[in-house]
Amino acid sequence: MEFFLTDEMCAAFDSNDIGEVFKAYRRHNRFLKLLGRPLSQEEFGRWLGLSQTAISRIETVKPEQTLRALREYAEALHIPKNLLWFDFPGEKRADAVRKKFEESKIASNLVQIPQNNVDRVQSEWLESAYEFAVQGYRESSDVEFVRLAAQESANYGLRHTVAELHFETLEQIEEEVRKLSSDFISKDPLDTFNRSRRLRNDIFILLERKHLPRQEQLLYAFGARTLGYLAGASSDFYGLYDSAADHLRLARQFAAASNSSEVHSWVLSLQSANTFWTNNWTKAATFSERALKVAVTKSGFLRATSMHARALARLGDIESLNSLVRNSEENPIDGKTDDEQGMILFTESNHLRCVGTAYLWAGEYTRASEQLAQALNRYLSDSPENFAIIATIRADIATSYVHQGDIKAAVDAVAPLLELSPGYRLEGAVRRLRELQSPLTDSPFGQSQQAGELLSNISTFVNSAAPKPDPEANR
Repeated sequence: MEFFLTDEMCAAFDSNDIGEVFKAYRRHNRFLKLLGRPLSQEEFGRWLGLSQTAISRIETVKPEQTLRALREYAEALHIPKNLLWFDFPGEKRADAVRKKFEESKIASNLVQIPQNNVDRVQSEWLESAYEFAVQGYRESSDVEFVRLAAQESANYGLRHTVAELHFETLEQIEEEVRKLSSDFISKDPLDTFNRSRRLRNDIFILLERKHLPRQEQLLYAFGARTLGYLAGASSDFYGLYDSAADHLRLARQFAAASNSSEVHSWVLSLQSANTFWTNNWTKAATFSERALKVAVTKSGFLRATSMHARALARLGDIESLNSLVRNSEENPIDGKTDDEQGMILFTESNHLRCVGTAYLWAGEYTRASEQLAQALNRYLSDSPENFAIIATIRADIATSYVHQGDIKAAVDAVAPLLELSPGYRLEGAVRRLRELQSPLTDSPFGQSQQAGELLSNISTFVNSAAPKPDPEANR
């Protein structure tokens, strides 16, 4: 929001002239810092689907007056509607919005931010949260924010075709890419999501220019990774699989342009995971097979193998699953190590966890509980901050115990998960707990007091998690 409240932008809005808005937007200090110059009319025009000549005409000769075109430009530039001099159908602008923002009366009007997070939340998060709050998204801002990011990726993929950065610029981008990979497993989910979105948008801007071949490949690799972060969060944090698919389609294009086999393998594995959760297990298996073929590091090999194991389990191909697990113990690329952390790194503990879950879905409950227990102990010892994965392991262990008829062990296994604060009750844990509900209602637990209490606690957990959108609304 603050982007639009500079003196130059405010003067442009006050002129009621979209041409003045275009000029102020292109000459914004953000682009001067990022590019060392204003955004060109040609680059700006590509964002709006207009030629350089058309932008020049609107800015200097004949401002656009057609209401439909004005609305399209405003939406493409994500201009808060409250700052415009024209209305959208069925909406009324609030004249006091700018004054409220300038007076910093944010806290009482925004989506609520936990007090212990306020000090470390970036100012960009507050700007974006405010933008959504004033547009009426107070009840579901996280979900709408995630959807918007996916739409931006989809739109960029439709208009962009693959075409000398300063060394420090690439260095700064790489540093943030690596930091985000780690922060996604332990920091505030929406904060890290927004930081990834901001970095992705900066990379989009840089890719509008021509660069030296190696620099361009690096930009595409970093772009593919940030898109992968957004996709992983969209699906695993918020259950928005269509939004994740939008990010991943563009990530595949960027991975191909980066000429990095490992980035390509990583994106294919993410596509396998996202497709898996839409119950298209055959397609998930296909993606994971492709990922396995191009993997060049131990991490990539383990990730692709794990995704394939889960798909085979759901497809009921137990013979192939057992063969795959045996082969994974003879890792053909053990000598190639990884210097990454977080979302990019796929550890042996994570592989053990995924194989355990695969055996759970294959109906081998004793074997599943043994492997999952080993995985949990490793995570608690080596990566206790990885709350999202630890949560899913606990739920899967509880499910394996229920299928073995041990309700007490199931209650004990899932108890720490049910104590997570609402802000960390993400989609991964929620969907696992939903799978646990079904066997709890079956014999011999139908009349069990412990089963009834556990079902009640699961229901409370699910209902207090982040709000989920109507599935029909995302089609």
